[in-house]
Amino acid sequence: MIIKGKDLIEGIKKANGVVGEGSVIEHLRGFKLFPRPEKGIVDIAGSDGRLTLLAQVPYVVSDISDGSVLSLGSDKIRDLIKHISADDNIGFVYEEGNQEVEITDGDYSFKTMQKPFENDFINFEYVEFKDFEDELNAKELAFILESLTPLARTDSADYSAQTIYLNKEFAYLFEGQILAKVTIGSKNPYVIDYKSAKQIQTILRASESEVAKIKFFEDTQQVLIRTEKDILVYRVHDSEQVDISWADKFNIDYSFKVNRLDFINSLARTKLATDEEEIVCIIGDGKLSMSGFGDNGEKAKDSLPITEEVGKVPGTLVLLVDKFTQICGTMRTKEILIEIDPEELLMKIHDTQGRAVGYMTLNIE
Repeated sequence: MIIKGKDLIEGIKKANGVVGEGSVIEHLRGFKLFPRPEKGIVDIAGSDGRLTLLAQVPYVVSDISDGSVLSLGSDKIRDLIKHISADDNIGFVYEEGNQEVEITDGDYSFKTMQKPFENDFINFEYVEFKDFEDELNAKELAFILESLTPLARTDSADYSAQTIYLNKEFAYLFEGQILAKVTIGSKNPYVIDYKSAKQIQTILRASESEVAKIKFFEDTQQVLIRTEKDILVYRVHDSEQVDISWADKFNIDYSFKVNRLDFINSLARTKLATDEEEIVCIIGDGKLSMSGFGDNGEKAKDSLPITEEVGKVPGTLVLLVDKFTQICGTMRTKEILIEIDPEELLMKIHDTQGRAVGYMTLNIE
């Protein structure tokens, strides 16, 4: 079979996102190529034992070996695509039952051996699956995952702190200190771990599909996601949704509106004076004044106008800048509404469209 350079590069890079990590055990470090001559498509698959990606790319039938699965080690194929061009025609010459493989590119020839590995996690039958339960807007899902994954605590032993949950009304991530929610409707709930979320982003960014089709297999605890060119299957650690009912008990004592980007920019500039995460915020006379102090005598200050104040200012706010900025990354509106619950020492941040909301702890002096 012959695969265009650009298509091989794209397919291998996608599949390598699953098998390319050092933590993947040796006998799973490989790709399986399944040509389907009747459609002119070859499925390039990789799996780490929990997450499987099938990238579908076009190819040209060139020999009688087409139709049999080709297994190759991931390391050398990954290195090979660094040295081919988009317009190259990469040939794969092999026969079913013979371990020898020749890979060609013009005058170049690389003779290697198939990697005899049995990866039971790669199931090419998913290619023909059509009974999906949900079809989500691909661009919205990509934005939500790109917004929520930076909040994940990937160093946490708590699995839920690095997991995105879809509960049929919104997607959310709670990492222990902050909670962020973004509206997206679905017929069924889903659980997406951090690594799977990153891979979903990869295939959605490379896709022109308007929808991402999703199916949860309860018997195997697997989720299948499909675009027009790629298929991703991942195994769920725990399908139970993490409890965030505490957020419904938020009591508003004070609120105001502020320009989102101006606030983020002012916090970042003020934080230059200190290595600490905290910035002191004082509210008065229709403005928000920020101060940062360093141990070496450096200090910075800035202020912003605020509008639509309601309630009594609870005191001086001590804000964790990075956490606040991460929550604001889930929002698109020019202004945000900020609410304070002084009793629980919580801040609630809304966009003005009612699509995204975040909660975080703060100190009040």
